[in-house]
Amino acid sequence: WIDAHEKNGIVYLYGKVAVPGSNPAAFTSICTLIHNNVRNLFVLPNTKETSLLDVHKEISGVMKRILPKLEGSEWKAKPVKRQYAFDDPTIPREEREYLKVVYHSKYPPPTPEQCGPGNSYSRILNAGATPMETFLVKRKLMGPCWVRIYNPKPMEGSMLQTWCKLEGFVESPKDLVRL
Repeated sequence: WIDAHEKNGIVYLYGKVAVPGSNPAAFTSICTLIHNNVRNLFVLPNTKETSLLDVHKEISGVMKRILPKLEGSEWKAKPVKRQYAFDDPTIPREEREYLKVVYHSKYPPPTPEQCGPGNSYSRILNAGATPMETFLVKRKLMGPCWVRIYNPKPMEGSMLQTWCKLEGFVESPKDLVRL
C-alpha cells in the first residue's frame, strides 16, 4: 500500500499490484475498500473501586444517544487492562482496568461533553481517533509496505469509485495483513 483515505467509515487503501505473466515485472494501480471498520473507546472508571458494571450501565445511556435506534446498530463492551502513555497528568499512568467499547465506524464518535466525567467514569478516551487511524494502528501499517489481502471481492462497472486500474473490497479489516 502507498496511500490511504477514509470516507463515511470506509478506508480506501491505494497501492500497486504485480501484473501476472509480465516479464519484466510490471505493476498496476489498485484501490481496496475496507468495510466494517470500528471505533474503540476506552472508558476510565472514577476510582479503582468503581464497579465496571456501574460504568457499563452509565455508558449504555451514552451509547443510546450516539447510535440510532435501527436494526444492526449495536455496540459491545468488555473489561481490558491498559496503561496510559500520553501527556494528560489527570489520567493515571499505571496499568488500570478500562471498559473497552466497540461499535461500527459509520456512527459518530461521542461529543466532548459525553466524554467528560460521568457519575461512574472520569473520562472516555480515544473518541477522537478516526476509523482510518484505528485501522492503520490495529493492522500495524506504519507506512508504505507490502500487504496480503484475503477474501477480496472485485468491483466493476457502476460500483467503481476511483481511477485505479483495479478496484476491490474486503468485508473486514482483518482480511488485510502486513507482510
